[in-house]
Order: sequence, then C-alpha cells, then structure tokens
Amino acid sequence: MQSFPREQYLILDGLRRLDGEVEIPDLAARLETDQALISAGAELLSERGLVDVREVPRQELVLKEAGRQATESQLPERKILEALSREKRPLTIQELPTL
Repeated sequence: MQSFPREQYLILDGLRRLDGEVEIPDLAARLETDQALISAGAELLSERGLVDVREVPRQELVLKEAGRQATESQLPERKILEALSREKRPLTIQELPTL
C-alpha cells in the first residue's frame, strides 16, 4: 500500500471524484487549498507515474494604460449614478450637465 502526503492524497481523491480531469486552479478552489501546493503535489505525482500534468495555453487579461486612464476618468454612466445618489431626488436630463 502506498502512502501519500496530505496534498497528494487530496489531489488523487479530487481527480477521482471529478472523473479524472480538472484544471489545477479549479481543483485548488474546490479543495480550498493553495494553488501552488496543488501544482507542486501534481508534479510529484506525475514523477511517480500516477497523474499526467498537461500544460495548455490560457488567456490572461492585462490592463493597458488606456484602460487604466478610462477607469480614472469616470464613465458617463457612473457620473450619472453618482449625481442621482448625491442629489437624492429625481433629476431631469437637462440638470445632469450642471452637477
């Protein structure tokens, strides 16, 4: 009988419960465990021939300078909501530019 450290056992058990395939971030979230521990444990299990670790490309979002500037100068919708909230009364469209 093989023995496994806690994280490795959790990985094997989690994979079994999830029909044998899951992304590391998803497994870490389900197990409420740090993703780095799951990743390290998966590598060790892979070295033992118990799991395959497949690296697949993924997409990331990165805020560009123009996006940062857009969030700093408020969007018109946000300005309208703040004006309505601040005034605490109905406003006409004609009143909005003056606020």
